[in-house]
Amino acid sequence: MKRTLIFLCGLFLLVVVACGPSPEEIATTTAAAWTPTPRPTSTPTPVPYDLSVSVVDETGAPIAGASITFPESGNDDPVQADQQGKYSWTNLPGDNVSLTAAAQGYLDGQSGAKLERGPNEVEIVLERDPFGILPAEACASGESLLYLEDFQDGKSDLIHSPNAVSFPLGSAPDETGNTVLVHEATSPNTDFSTYTPAEELYTYGEAVWRMRFMNPKEIMLGLSWSSARPNEFGGVTLSQSGYGILFSGASRHLIVNRSMWDTSGSPVYNVGLPSLGDIVFILEPGLWHYLEISTYQGQLQVWVDGNNVFEAQDDMPLPPGGFSIQGSQEVGVQYVDAITVCGLSAPFTSMQPPVPLP
Repeated sequence: MKRTLIFLCGLFLLVVVACGPSPEEIATTTAAAWTPTPRPTSTPTPVPYDLSVSVVDETGAPIAGASITFPESGNDDPVQADQQGKYSWTNLPGDNVSLTAAAQGYLDGQSGAKLERGPNEVEIVLERDPFGILPAEACASGESLLYLEDFQDGKSDLIHSPNAVSFPLGSAPDETGNTVLVHEATSPNTDFSTYTPAEELYTYGEAVWRMRFMNPKEIMLGLSWSSARPNEFGGVTLSQSGYGILFSGASRHLIVNRSMWDTSGSPVYNVGLPSLGDIVFILEPGLWHYLEISTYQGQLQVWVDGNNVFEAQDDMPLPPGGFSIQGSQEVGVQYVDAITVCGLSAPFTSMQPPVPLP
C-alpha cells in the first residue's frame, strides 16, 4: 500500500512537470517582463522663416530711414529701416513676402518673394522721384532741415483755414508726375490760408523758408513769415504777428510789411520795418517762381528766382514763428510746391531750388 502511494505521487509530479512551460519559455517570459516600453519619437521643431530687407537706391547706396510695409509679418504698420537701410524679422508665420518700401525723394518700390526656411535676404531698389526732394539736398551747406513738404506722397500735413474754398492736391499743369498744392478760388473775396501743424508753427526762428509757386494769371498771392504766438512787442500784447509778403498780381508789385494784431484782434500800426513799401518786380504769370524768405539776427531778406528783391534790418525782431500761405481773393488758380524750412546758423545765402524749375 505504501509503495502504491509513492508510485502515484511520483506519477503526478511527472505529469505536472511535463505539462508546465519549458525552461526556454520561462526564460523568454522573464525577459519580456523586464523589457522597457519604447517611448514615442518626438517631431523635430521646423527651422523658422527669417527675413532681412535692404532698401537701396539705383547706385546700390543704402537709403537710411526708409519706410517698409510687410503685412504678412502680422503688422500692417510701416517700420523704419536703420542707417544702413535694413530691417529684419525673425520667426515669421509664413513663407509669403509682399513688401512695399518708401522714402522721401524716391518713388515707392515693391518686392514679392517666397521664403525658404532659415535666413533670407531681399533687396528693394527705389528710383529717384524727379519732383521729390531728398532731405540731404533740401538745405544749403551749414543749414539744418526743419520742415519739408513736396506733396509727392499724395498727402499733406498743412492745415487750412475754415473758410477755404478747397484744399486739394493735384497735378502740376506743366509737369507730368508732379503733385502740388492746388488752390482754386471760384468766387471773389474768398480768403485761403494754409499752415504747418501746431507743433511746428512756433519753432522757426533764425531760418529760411523756400518754395515754388505759380499763378496762371495775374492774381494775388499772400505769404506770412514768422507768424508768432502771443507775445509782448513794442509795449503791446499781440495775438499774432509776422512779416507779410504780398505779390500783387495786377500791378506785379512785391509788397513787404509787418502784420500785427493785438489780443482784441485789431491791427497794430506804426511798428514797422524801415524801407517797407512797394517793390516793382515782374512776376510772370504762368511760370514757376522760386521764393526764399529768411530772417537772421533781425535781417529780413526776400529772394525771387535767385534775385535779392528785398532786404532790411529789423531793430525789433519777431520771436520764433512759422509760415502761412494766403491764396488770392480773386477768382483763379494758384499752385504751390516744394516747401522747405531750414535753420540758419550764419547769414543767409541763396541756393538753387531743390526741385529744378521747368
